[in-house]
Amino acid sequence: MNGPSKARFETIFAKGRRHSGPTLRLVVLSPGTGLFGVATSKKLGEKPPRNRQKRRVREAFRLGGGLPATVDGVVIASERVATVPFSALLDEARELLGRLDAGA
Repeated sequence: MNGPSKARFETIFAKGRRHSGPTLRLVVLSPGTGLFGVATSKKLGEKPPRNRQKRRVREAFRLGGGLPATVDGVVIASERVATVPFSALLDEARELLGRLDAGA
């Protein structure tokens, strides 16, 4: 699972479809090659806490089924991600991925 380049991140943000939940926002662009990245706010703190939250979000999406190989995606984690239990992140990731499967 590779992360998108900065240029691809910007393209995904500019042209992608957005799916929002209470803690996470998923931006996807099709067609793609299965690239997946996580963006966090500096409001979460210095790099170690932000990276910890990115790992939690990546794991939630991995366990939730992952993005289809035909789309590229970026997840934007809100400040609340640090206080939400992992089970809630996993449920939210599954819901957002389900919206993709449903074509919403």
